[in-house]
Amino acid sequence: MPTFGPSSRTIRRWLKIMGNQDLIWRGLAPAVAAVVGYLPARALRIGADNETRLSLSETYPWLKAGLWRDPRDGFDYSHALSALRLPRCWLWAAKDDPVLGHPEDVRRLAAELPGPVRFTIHGREQGCLQDYSHIGLLVHPDAERDHFPQILNWINHDDEVVSSP
Repeated sequence: MPTFGPSSRTIRRWLKIMGNQDLIWRGLAPAVAAVVGYLPARALRIGADNETRLSLSETYPWLKAGLWRDPRDGFDYSHALSALRLPRCWLWAAKDDPVLGHPEDVRRLAAELPGPVRFTIHGREQGCLQDYSHIGLLVHPDAERDHFPQILNWINHDDEVVSSP
C-alpha cells in the first residue's frame, strides 16, 4: 500500500495548521460545514479536498494531541497496529513538501510501522523529473511517466523484498 505523508513539526506547519486551528479549524470550518452541510475546502482554497462535518470534528484532536487514538471511542490505533503484520508498504514523500508530508515525518512513520516498509523521497536529486510538491506527487503531469510506472511494477511483483528505512 503506497502511503503519502503526514505533517512535519516545523514552524511553517504550525503557522499553516496549528496556528490557524482555532480560527479556521475550530471556528470557521465547522460553522461553514454546519450551514453548507460540508466544508467546501477546494472552493475556499484551504484544502485539496472538501471535508465532511464528521471528518472536521475528528481531525482536530489528531492534530492537537498527535495521538493515534480515535476521538469518539478512544481506540488506540498505535497499540493495535503493533500487534499486526501489515502487508508490504511503500511510503512516499515529496521533495518539495515542507509541511504536509515532510520527508522526515514520513521517515518516522515508516519506522513506526510493523512489517516490510520501503520509503522514498521524490525529487530531482533522487532522479525524478521534478521536485514534487505534496499534491504534485499525485497530480503533476510528469508523475504518469516518472513514478507511476514504479508503482505498477511494485504492485505487480508481490515477491519483492523491501527493507525498513
